Amino acid sequence: MKRDLLGCRLSHSVCLAAILALSATSVSALPLLSQTTFGGAGDDVGTSVAANGSSVYFFGGSDTAGAVVGQFSSSLGASPVWSRSWPGPIDGAFYGGALTSTALIAVGVSDTQTVDTVGGKERKGITVRFNTDGSAGSGTGGAVWSRQTPGAPGGFPYGGIEWLNRVTTASEGGNTRLYTVGIGERVGFTPEFGLFVTKLDDSGNILWSRNDFTPTNVNNTPSIVATDNGVYVASRNDTSGVHPYLKRYDQNGNLLWSRTSVALGEYLGVTSAGGNVYAVGQTNPQTANPDFLIESWDGAGNLLWSKIYDRNLTEDILNGVVFEGGRLFAVGSTKGGAAGGVDGVVLELDALTGNLLDSTLWGGTEDDLFNGLSVAGSTLYAVGSTRSFGAGGSDIAIASFALNGSAVPEPTTLLLTSLGMVGLALARRQVVG
Repeated sequence: MKRDLLGCRLSHSVCLAAILALSATSVSALPLLSQTTFGGAGDDVGTSVAANGSSVYFFGGSDTAGAVVGQFSSSLGASPVWSRSWPGPIDGAFYGGALTSTALIAVGVSDTQTVDTVGGKERKGITVRFNTDGSAGSGTGGAVWSRQTPGAPGGFPYGGIEWLNRVTTASEGGNTRLYTVGIGERVGFTPEFGLFVTKLDDSGNILWSRNDFTPTNVNNTPSIVATDNGVYVASRNDTSGVHPYLKRYDQNGNLLWSRTSVALGEYLGVTSAGGNVYAVGQTNPQTANPDFLIESWDGAGNLLWSKIYDRNLTEDILNGVVFEGGRLFAVGSTKGGAAGGVDGVVLELDALTGNLLDSTLWGGTEDDLFNGLSVAGSTLYAVGSTRSFGAGGSDIAIASFALNGSAVPEPTTLLLTSLGMVGLALARRQVVG
């Protein structure tokens, strides 16, 4: 199972960046509305969530059930409206998911439902469509259809291990289009994988696929988001050091531009709004104490701002981000001031400047984290895993928070170090109503 999974840190010598140290004081700025878990005696991990006004859909994986998908009501009751293990135990997992007007789209990895035309059999990327009401389709495991993505030999001619990490949807000329991003072995057995982007229609037909031989680490979780006339892909470039990597493709698969950030780190989540793109992740991956990383670029590939936030000099990781009402909401995990081990975290930021507005911790005495999020109306839904609550082992966790809470505690004090400037400035966040 990939990364419990989605962990992730900027060099303190990078200009254009600001490092803000959060005190270890626990903050609960977004009121918690409800929470629920899903899983059995083994380890279950929630990787993605999609929500509308009445329903919350989750995607993930289990070491006993394989890939899982299901639906809760918007109030997150104790039991799901429906759930499905696809196609069966110990076959694969879903690492991303999306909701269209008529269907659920899940992406991940599968062994039995994919073919390998080069060398021995290895797992490949898969895209699967489900009915939103949970009714069985005519495809394998109750799906409407499933497609190896891309087709054999895969994203790279080598035909090695591959999987899909994320999916985004777009309406183009009145038609629903699906864009997926994944990584795989580009040249042989090496921890330096490459990424690939594939476009499908809503019937599962592959329209085009593009690969990128730029090395990225096997542990990276590239993300993708649709924008006007195409998509942004956020990941990691390991060509010289470890740097965040951003690419923009148009609807026809033409690469418009690619950018490698000067920061030391990687992107794990991305969103766009108003012609700009926002990417989040971590500084200095695979080190003991990475920091939260957030950067913004314009549509032409110009860096607008870069921020690093640290919480008590401990491990800080962001895995997903959305834009809502001029603000960014990013989720991940932190060890700083956690109730026990690792806690899930939600950061609220000003999209114009990247300044931190507030932060929210969620968790119990064991390890808990968030991997993805979705906003429906005035409610934010975060999905991940929990060892503090649930049936046993690691369970899929979903928590909902109110975006317009009337009572917000006094924010924590921030220590701001503006690189390239002399001295330190103490700044306090203002109370956000």
